[in-house]
Amino acid sequence: MDYPYIIWTFRRTGGTTLATILSHASSHGQAPHEPFNPDRIYGNISKEWNETGDVKKLYSSISEVVERREVIKHCFEIVPMQLNTVLLQETIRLGYRHIILKRRMEVDRLYSLEVASRTGAWGPETAKKKYQALENLGTPSIRLNLRASLTHMAECYLRARWITTEMKRRRAEHAHVDFEDLYPEPEYEPEKICDLLKFVGHSEQKIADLLPFIKQKVSTGNQETHSVDKFIENAAEWRRTVRANWRLISGQGPISN
Repeated sequence: MDYPYIIWTFRRTGGTTLATILSHASSHGQAPHEPFNPDRIYGNISKEWNETGDVKKLYSSISEVVERREVIKHCFEIVPMQLNTVLLQETIRLGYRHIILKRRMEVDRLYSLEVASRTGAWGPETAKKKYQALENLGTPSIRLNLRASLTHMAECYLRARWITTEMKRRRAEHAHVDFEDLYPEPEYEPEKICDLLKFVGHSEQKIADLLPFIKQKVSTGNQETHSVDKFIENAAEWRRTVRANWRLISGQGPISN
């Protein structure tokens, strides 16, 4: 029997494609897409906690959700840390496997997020339409919010450190994986995705049967964010500044401008 699992990730990390593949194989039900986001099905849990600070109610609300043992993809940078803490505790209690998905190239993720925020291009089909509209304009028409990106970057860095520390401290069954290893280029071999399928309890035969599905899903997930670079007024400035700040907070040291 395979295990229920939760994917801990940030927006624009490739988590939707991974969640689709893993949930297709799972014997467990699937929670709605990113269910704890403020505008999603369980967004009221954050809203209620923000209004009342009622920890007992927070526990009961989270427990009610996870006791269904559905598989979950969770973007843990956009909800209160108290919710994340209770969600971690309760999923550990119920025997969930935990997958931490991040990007080594964090600046690329931040760029993708900011472009999506400014254009509304959140999925492959929507992205095609939005990017075509930009092509029709023919001139740079988007300015990225540098300050928002730097604030988001710092918050995500702290939360990534938190989840890693807590997984070890609580001895949770967990696996770390980077986006770049899941979807390598130019020739894709799904070794890391197969490892994750094993981690959540699937047999070698079942994984082999899933290979055509895996490759098909991965091939359709690219939204080609960089194709809109020429329509962004401050793309070079944004990249230079965010890259320098990322190196600073992640301990990589300064770079020249």
